[in-house]
Amino acid sequence: MPKDFLEQLNKIIKLLRSADTLLACRSLTEATMGYTWGKDFFENLVYDIALGNLNLARCWWQKVQASPALQHPHQDEPWRTWRLRIRSLHEPLMEDDRAALASILHRWERENIAGTKAEAIWQPSPFPLEEMA
Repeated sequence: MPKDFLEQLNKIIKLLRSADTLLACRSLTEATMGYTWGKDFFENLVYDIALGNLNLARCWWQKVQASPALQHPHQDEPWRTWRLRIRSLHEPLMEDDRAALASILHRWERENIAGTKAEAIWQPSPFPLEEMA
């Protein structure tokens, strides 16, 4: 029994260590959780910004800007927050301000991890966007 547990634990550790880049994390979640990223242009916008593909992200922005989801005046707090977050990307994206975009993404990370069990051990790591600068 302990041997089986240790074998399983080693497999899990190896799997988690393989998720050492944003693309590797994306692949891991798609393979193990059955989630497909990039189902909508909002996800694609954020991913392409994080990956440093700002020209492509600006193309996604055109679709985002025209989206009824962004224009609809949702009053519920989660939707209002989401709308404000997406809109906050516009100016730094159009100005090619990688530092400001990275700052926004890191703030979102902190906000999303706050209050979870992982908060105590979470450490930010650079996005490809920052490494390309």
